[in-house]
Amino acid sequence: MIQIHRLRDGLELYKALGSPVRLGIVKMLAGNRKMTLGELGASLDLSPAALTPHIQKLQSLGVIQVERNGNSGAKICSLAINQFFLDIGGTDKEIAARIVESSLAIGDFSDCRALPPCGAASRDRYLLMDQPSGFTRIRGQDVQLLWFIDGWIEYRIPNQIPEGHFLVQLTLSLELSSSLWGAEPEQQGDIHFTLNGRDLGNWVTFSPSAFSRGIYTPSWWTGRQMQHGFLKMLVLNHTGVFLDGKQIHAFSNNDGLDQIGGSELVFRMTTHSETGHKGGLALYGKDFGSYRQGINVRMHYMPKEANYMGEAEV
Repeated sequence: MIQIHRLRDGLELYKALGSPVRLGIVKMLAGNRKMTLGELGASLDLSPAALTPHIQKLQSLGVIQVERNGNSGAKICSLAINQFFLDIGGTDKEIAARIVESSLAIGDFSDCRALPPCGAASRDRYLLMDQPSGFTRIRGQDVQLLWFIDGWIEYRIPNQIPEGHFLVQLTLSLELSSSLWGAEPEQQGDIHFTLNGRDLGNWVTFSPSAFSRGIYTPSWWTGRQMQHGFLKMLVLNHTGVFLDGKQIHAFSNNDGLDQIGGSELVFRMTTHSETGHKGGLALYGKDFGSYRQGINVRMHYMPKEANYMGEAEV
């Protein structure tokens, strides 16, 4: 996801997508997921020489990614993002906030309680199947996919905000889906988010409606289920919690972001089948699914004397 906080910061992106050719490239890749340069050129009736500058421009802006096929040497293009997030109301004060970024592998969970059916896989093989006690054993290993129908998983995020500063905004980005293929209620999963025990709202997830292989899903993983998920962006600020730009929870005066502190932040995802949504949760690492990442974390912080909260509400 590309996040733009001020209108003027997105000028290069607006210009790039103002080109019918570049917009056509994005549309083709959105529909086909992966295409070679030759396939794109043939579809758009462009020669390689005419197509290449457009590919380079979109790649430089982080809209697409280009990889070389190890066997044929052909260049393969795919979308690097699936959403643009434009915060028209973003303030200069928020942009001026200091930022620290980190990333967690999905195997770096601190604790997990799961009921079968459940499991985990690495890039090369299954790590466990329907063995809830086995999650403790694989913690810290090269886990690239994990799933369960009932239970919860917890990650401890180091609080890197310096002394004398406070958290303005916390952004979490991760690839999620239901563990069952299909969009019927019994195949959906109801995922609840908490941070340090505070409710952040929930998301009813499902698997992609049309079957397609995950861009990075290994060839040995077959079938429709858990090929890839959706890249979700969870944003917490002083007004509440937003999932892909839509508010899913509002903070009250005594449970806002400024009340969350400590040496680490405990992020938990919980799902229960008795809600009627029996699809559970599937979480993808950088070598599974369609997005080369684990759980990306971004913290915006400011000096306490800046009085951001009061000024932002004026």
